[in-house]
Amino acid sequence: MSAGDASEVIAVVNGTEITVSQVSSGLSRDAGEDFSSMTLERKSQLVMSLINRQLVLEQARKEAFDASPEIQDAVQQSNNRVAS
Repeated sequence: MSAGDASEVIAVVNGTEITVSQVSSGLSRDAGEDFSSMTLERKSQLVMSLINRQLVLEQARKEAFDASPEIQDAVQQSNNRVAS
């Protein structure tokens, strides 16, 4: 799992792509880490965490948990962290 190009897709969760750029920007903001300098083990942990987050979001939407304003705000904040 190399750092690769920023648009490189590193995981696909039910059709939703997770790119190196999304991971790197989230790391820089949240933990000050640099994806390209991480160990393979740390990269794998991070990608699994993002996959799990996406699966939880999808299940919440499926069960209509995302209908409440509080949940919509939390989902939007989570998406903003990953996308920025």
